[in-house]
Amino acid sequence: MKQHPQPPRWASRFLHWFCKPEELDILEGDLLELFDKRLEQGKQHARLHYVRDVFSLFRPFAIKNLHLPLVYLDMFQHNVKISFRNILRNRTHSLINLAGLSVGMVCATILFMKVNYELSFDNFQQDSDRIFRILVKNDLQGLTNSGVPHPLGEAIRTDYPNFERVTMVEGMYDVLVEIVDQPGQRFLEEKGIAYVEPDYFRMFSFNWKEGNPDNVIDQPYTAVISESLAKKYFGKQDPMGQLLRLDNRFEVKINGIIEDQPQNTELPSGLLVTYHLGKEHQRDVQDNWGSVSSSVQCFVKLPVGLSHESIEGESPEFLAKYKDLDEGETERMILMPLREIHFFTEGDHWGTAPMEKSSLWALGLIGLFLLIAACINFINLNTVLVFKRAKEVGLRKVLGSMPRQIVGYFLNETALITLFSLVLCIIFVSPIQEFLTYYLGDGGEIDFANPSLWLFWGAAFLGVLLLAGLYPAFRLSGLNPVLSLKNKIDRKYGKGLNLRRSLVVVQFAISQALIIITLLMMQQMEYFRNQPLGFDQNAIYEFGNPIQNSQEAERLKTALKQIPAISQVSLSSAGAASGSIWKSNFYFFSPEQEEPLEDFSQVKLIDVDYLETYGIPLLAGENVIPTDTVNRYLINEKMMRLLGYENPADILGMELKTWGRRAPISGVIQDFHMNTLHKAIDPLILFVEPESFYTCGVKLNETSPKVLGQIEQTWSEIFPTYYFSGRFLDRTIEDFYESEQKAFELFEIFSLIAIFIGAIGLFGLISFVVAQRTKEIGIRKVLGANLQQIIMLLNREFFVLVLMGFVLAAPLAWFFIDQWLAEFAFKIEPGVMAFGIALVASLVLVLLIVGSRTLRVAMTNPVTSLRDE
Repeated sequence: MKQHPQPPRWASRFLHWFCKPEELDILEGDLLELFDKRLEQGKQHARLHYVRDVFSLFRPFAIKNLHLPLVYLDMFQHNVKISFRNILRNRTHSLINLAGLSVGMVCATILFMKVNYELSFDNFQQDSDRIFRILVKNDLQGLTNSGVPHPLGEAIRTDYPNFERVTMVEGMYDVLVEIVDQPGQRFLEEKGIAYVEPDYFRMFSFNWKEGNPDNVIDQPYTAVISESLAKKYFGKQDPMGQLLRLDNRFEVKINGIIEDQPQNTELPSGLLVTYHLGKEHQRDVQDNWGSVSSSVQCFVKLPVGLSHESIEGESPEFLAKYKDLDEGETERMILMPLREIHFFTEGDHWGTAPMEKSSLWALGLIGLFLLIAACINFINLNTVLVFKRAKEVGLRKVLGSMPRQIVGYFLNETALITLFSLVLCIIFVSPIQEFLTYYLGDGGEIDFANPSLWLFWGAAFLGVLLLAGLYPAFRLSGLNPVLSLKNKIDRKYGKGLNLRRSLVVVQFAISQALIIITLLMMQQMEYFRNQPLGFDQNAIYEFGNPIQNSQEAERLKTALKQIPAISQVSLSSAGAASGSIWKSNFYFFSPEQEEPLEDFSQVKLIDVDYLETYGIPLLAGENVIPTDTVNRYLINEKMMRLLGYENPADILGMELKTWGRRAPISGVIQDFHMNTLHKAIDPLILFVEPESFYTCGVKLNETSPKVLGQIEQTWSEIFPTYYFSGRFLDRTIEDFYESEQKAFELFEIFSLIAIFIGAIGLFGLISFVVAQRTKEIGIRKVLGANLQQIIMLLNREFFVLVLMGFVLAAPLAWFFIDQWLAEFAFKIEPGVMAFGIALVASLVLVLLIVGSRTLRVAMTNPVTSLRDE
């Protein structure tokens, strides 16, 4: 039996909001009767007419229950109805407005969520305004180190007993984790594992699933694990009391489980191991003030009322008490607020990749500019409708409408278009955001449960409504009714056009600035790719060496050399180019000076095959030799010049002392880039130290998967209890500039969006000008002007606007790119080509849009153009 169609559920729910219970029975019966009536008239249109029926029934109850004056309800209903009709009547303009506003809102929403995410790091921590990370700055050298000596925490507890909390944290990287009760179950964790002190769990906010935060890691070899990591390791088993073996060195017992921390944190929270291990595995954490690693950090929580500036002011005396500083050398502590750590681009980061605040604000400004550009389009496009709707405004005024009523009417129309644009934004923002995730990085996901997102959309709606709707509404409400009804509005040509021209100039400036910045970024990226690095990066495959001693080093090299495709093998501390930087102070002994020269340099620990494997030229002297005791040093050209020499042969035989070992300089090598091109080449000392060979690099004659498989198999036979992970050196170098590459591609995308929005705005203004000057064009044709002359007449005006926009865009783009390039020690010099391309591209765009839009009018019969209705 066929079921009788029922009215939509929303109708009953809608009436429940506004009607009293005793009125609902009557209304629901009336609704069924009206719906059946509409079905009899034609099922195809039943639901469409039914909407009007529901509002008709609602009207008297709304007036009575909500105390709405009938005149306001009628006015609102009338305005909505007329607005819908006008939007449908002017479909082309409405669709362009919708497209421009929707695109602008989507871009602004995505960038707002990204900015909001980046600014939210660790704001969920209780008392985050009183938690600081300690940096140490050497005033003599001008160096600021995020790493601190191991004994700093205990010294602070002794000298500053009024501090509420103090905790040391040491991050661990590429840790091999093995489940003791399940041999063979191994996991390589790149980050999220750290040594922490008990105060770590009292200083920072954690939600505990199991364990007591007051004593959870008071004992050696104990640990706390996150919920997701516990599930990864143990599945449905209970993690409490389970044993994990770390890097095949020691075992820890799980004493607590915490919920996963939010993504927007800079604190390690995967596997947290007690900072003080047993004696047999104890690190040098007691009294070694001279050893500093960026992975060792100190956090303090200050009591209420104590300013961090006062602690910084007295810190030089505190550090001098414990550290052995040279005469004239001072160090002081800098207390960095917890929420600022994410924007500190130096040193180790346990969370997501850091972002400089300047880059963050640049993203926010791009989103704002794109939304403003969309609003400019709305203004220009709505101005085109002045002549089509002049008589309507004139009639309204003659019939008694006040200017404020006309303004309200047109604002209502703007509100509808803005609302539709917002709805389209909400529909499409998630898939577009997913597409842009690669370029924007972590964060910025569209979370519809986030109240800040809805606040932003509400603010954007009101902002667009006022910014885009007020000017056209006031212009239309100010029309003279006599001229409107006589269709003489075109005699007012030029009034208000300067504002519209200015708005288009702003659009041109935005799009041209983005084009210039994108082109200059592209030039810098090409410079990165083509800049000689000073070593051979082709076909070099690098992987870890888990056991550091001379016997294991030779064993590994011997086994790898048996593979025919490998031509060279070298062991070193960190390969040729790496994010791992080792620095040390040194003493240089010169016959010309009584006292040795002291300074800082980078240090690389290498074997005898290092220079040949990486293709680094030896300019003078001899290479290092196999040894277990340092007996000679190599230095680079930068180091040679730092020591006051220009000829490599002149410095050979001079003595250096570093790491407590004094030996002669046996050779000088050519400078090479040990890190990214962001940084200048540092002075470098190289020597043999098998106990610090953490990286193995091999030069391949063939890079097939078969060869890589042979390398892994050989390595695994030597180190069966460890985890193999390798990559090519050129890929490592590409990763150095991943953020810049993504920024470049992101600017490409937003440049295209800005051009799209600008093209719409240009279309709006040219439509206005053509509507104003139709008769002028007809007269010029009668007087003999040809098609080319008419097109160039209109193009000339817009070429001027492009040039004005370029005058604004050029210094803006130069300032931005100058700030961006300031981060690089090796960089391009911005030339005029990018600026010229942006200008020419804008002129060509104007020529295409203006030419296509005016061609039809220019070819119109002048009799039609000059006819006066």
